[in-house]
Amino acid sequence: MKVSNPIFTLPLLQLLQQCKTIDTLKQAHAQMITTGLILHTYPISQILLLSSTLAPLSYTLTLFHQVPNPTTFLFNTLISSLSTHHTHIAFSLYTRILTHPTLKPNNYTYPSLFRACGSHPWLRHGFVLHAHVLKFLEPPYDRFVQASLLNFYSKCGELADL
Repeated sequence: MKVSNPIFTLPLLQLLQQCKTIDTLKQAHAQMITTGLILHTYPISQILLLSSTLAPLSYTLTLFHQVPNPTTFLFNTLISSLSTHHTHIAFSLYTRILTHPTLKPNNYTYPSLFRACGSHPWLRHGFVLHAHVLKFLEPPYDRFVQASLLNFYSKCGELADL
């Protein structure tokens, strides 16, 4: 479904850029719903990013769970924004990608997960992720995935394993 009036798009995206509180975030979210912009992936990703920094985690997850058919892009957006402070939820989202019948991880999925694996107790998950990179990515490496792998293995003291 397309937004009925594209004039709403620019002011709304500007409002999103100016959000500094949860109240302005909720105002922008309400406007996205009334204009139909909430049906488009990019605006949803922007509201999720803002929510992950301005709102409680439960609010962000509620927004995400209201998306009828989240794309890998939306999963990656949330994984990236949550991987540092909510590693367990980032991995839970990753598991949802793996178990989804039509989604699969891509080269944007792994760098933030490898970054999250750089500290105990998440180190062991990084080795499994490396196997997943080989399994799911074609070709298996791009420079961002390679850099995240190098960073992960250097934190483990295992650069020789590469």
